[in-house]
Amino acid sequence: MFREALALEAAGDYAGALSKLMQVATFKSTAQVSFNIGVCNEKLGKLVVALGHYRIALADAEQDPALKKVAAEASSAIADLEPKIPSLTIKRGINADDATVTIDGKEVASAAIGSPMMLDPGTHNVEATASGFDPFKKQVKLASGEKSNLDIELTRNSTVKPSPAPSSSAPSTAPTTTSSAPSEDQPTAPQPASSGGSGMKVAGWLAIGIGVAGGITSGIFYAKRSSAISDLNGMCGADKQSCPDSARSKIDDGKSATLIGNIGLGVGVVGLVTGVILLAIPNKGAAAASQPPSAARVRVVPSAPGSWAGITLDTRF
Repeated sequence: MFREALALEAAGDYAGALSKLMQVATFKSTAQVSFNIGVCNEKLGKLVVALGHYRIALADAEQDPALKKVAAEASSAIADLEPKIPSLTIKRGINADDATVTIDGKEVASAAIGSPMMLDPGTHNVEATASGFDPFKKQVKLASGEKSNLDIELTRNSTVKPSPAPSSSAPSTAPTTTSSAPSEDQPTAPQPASSGGSGMKVAGWLAIGIGVAGGITSGIFYAKRSSAISDLNGMCGADKQSCPDSARSKIDDGKSATLIGNIGLGVGVVGLVTGVILLAIPNKGAAAASQPPSAARVRVVPSAPGSWAGITLDTRF
């Protein structure tokens, strides 16, 4: 298969050669395989990926004295390719301190903001979003070897209007009344019982809201984790041993997305369970006047052969 790949490469079919070389790499990744993967990617315009494979080929060839020729070719290819790779430096401008930035649909790590990022020559779509602001969209065209800068500036969304401040000058229209203390012979009107259950209901819905938000957050970051894994499969090969230096930020992104997704899942589960429990607690205030007092009974369920024992709670909500 490696010979077939070399034949396709010599014939100018770099896409076909690259496909076979990637299959070869799943069985055994050598300096020669990495070097030819770099050649095919460079011919296909994927300069950043090509540079990574050239560096891998050089590192592997330097470990074997018999591969001095491969090491020399890889070193020469790196020296020729590096000046051709353009870079883009993104800086946070007005209202963009907390903005999420993507390039061609892939999120840019916060640590990469402000530093030159290697990109392939051509047109790239840069977007930035933040709550309460209009999205920032810009197409950046990079020529071979170009060093470009881009400032992200966001404009506040005109549809979001601040709530009006309460007026302190409005006169009070509440009438002043004078009440006399009830006499001993007159019965005092019963005071409505304060419903502690209403506070429980509010807390229950709040906990459910937190649980739903945690679940949504978990889903979003698990999706980002899956995207990072997919990208790494393409960059590192099936053996996961040939990752270029440019994949480091993607690995870090995947780890961060996994951590946040796990935290979001935990918060979601705890919030939902807590909310359901709080909503299930009976309201003993308002319902006491119209309904008979609720009763609860605990029964122990004995275990049968091959089954579980347990406790059953019978109550009315």
